[in-house]
Amino acid sequence: MLPFLLYSNKFYCQNRANTLIFFKRSIAQAIERSCFNIMKRITPLGTADTNGTAKKISTQRLVLIALITAVTCILAPFSIPIPISPVPISLTNLVLLVSIYILGWKDAVISFLIYLLLGTAGLPVFSGFTGGLAKLAGPTGGYLVGFIFMVILAGLFVERFAGRRFLVVTGMILGTAVAYIFGTADRESRRWKERR
Repeated sequence: MLPFLLYSNKFYCQNRANTLIFFKRSIAQAIERSCFNIMKRITPLGTADTNGTAKKISTQRLVLIALITAVTCILAPFSIPIPISPVPISLTNLVLLVSIYILGWKDAVISFLIYLLLGTAGLPVFSGFTGGLAKLAGPTGGYLVGFIFMVILAGLFVERFAGRRFLVVTGMILGTAVAYIFGTADRESRRWKERR
């Protein structure tokens, strides 16, 4: 009786493993097909001509956006905690300001939005190696949203005044100030709501 039980258990485990492998492959293929179909249908941001036809986005541009997003994901979690504030100083500002020079402001915004989506999905890419929607709802959420406007404002200055270093630095300082105004206003409004 024991050899029969061992044989039947081995047969059951082998069939179960094969079934799981089959389902994993089926699910992976279905996801791959649906992603491919979605990618065929959508037009990347800013790639439509005036007559409505879509032009192709270059591979170099996609790789640079992905590379800057990866650099942001690697460097942004490193932060310097401030004892008097719940908001640390992170390297996100530096990466975003450098990305404006490498990508241009439109692609830098796209790169940062991808970074925000990755962090919101739960990857630990925000300051202090945290992630999730709670981080956007916390005391640093306003700063993360303010960074979008920082990139836009600083990028417009970099693009408009390309040869004038003083005006470019002024634009970067103004952009950083806008990000801090957004973040501080959001944090104070949350504090005020908690007191009521």
